Amino acid sequence: MDADARHDSQAAAQQRFLSLFLRSEREIFRYVAVLVPNVTDAEDIVQQTALALWEKFDAYDPSQQIARLSGEDLAASIPGATYLLCNEYELGMVQKKTGWSIDEIRSQVAVLVQTLGKDGSIIYADEAEYRIPAVRLSKTVDPTGAGDAYRGGLFAAVLAGLPWEVAGRVGAICGAYALENPGTSSHKFTLEEMIQRYADNFGHEPRLAKLSQEARQHA
Repeated sequence: MDADARHDSQAAAQQRFLSLFLRSEREIFRYVAVLVPNVTDAEDIVQQTALALWEKFDAYDPSQQIARLSGEDLAASIPGATYLLCNEYELGMVQKKTGWSIDEIRSQVAVLVQTLGKDGSIIYADEAEYRIPAVRLSKTVDPTGAGDAYRGGLFAAVLAGLPWEVAGRVGAICGAYALENPGTSSHKFTLEEMIQRYADNFGHEPRLAKLSQEARQHA
């Protein structure tokens, strides 16, 4: 994508964000004002909220909100996102509400990630399709937070410069840890444990050393 195309895409994304945010700005302010009676402070918090939402705008994860979003809302908010992340049900809902096929959805975003539960996940990126197998589980305790754990692992690996097939497997391992424990934050694991589990499931991967380098840089 050349500089002019990137500028046009960024400008279009800004317009979409503003349109979506302004629809809800009044409701957001009312909610904040209940918690923070000082009007000036409430306005500052709403501005900070807008900045935080804009920073995350390129990673579109409709998740639980998808049931209440109309096809028009989805068709307006999806195009231009860098990432669209959905489970099988959510992606089916996007298709049903927008009338778009998988290929049409792929054409609207840079990266489409579909999680498939016990069947793993699929990452559509760089005009390719990466099928990520599921991780072997010692037990299944609670699915709550497994999708978020997958996303966290995926993005950590992408930020470390790992290729899609490796990043997806890191995400799968993080999701597996969540599945094996109750709640969303009652468990923990070390990077070394994660790397060993990767090797046990997918084979030795020397490029995972990039995760250690990334962790040291942010320590």
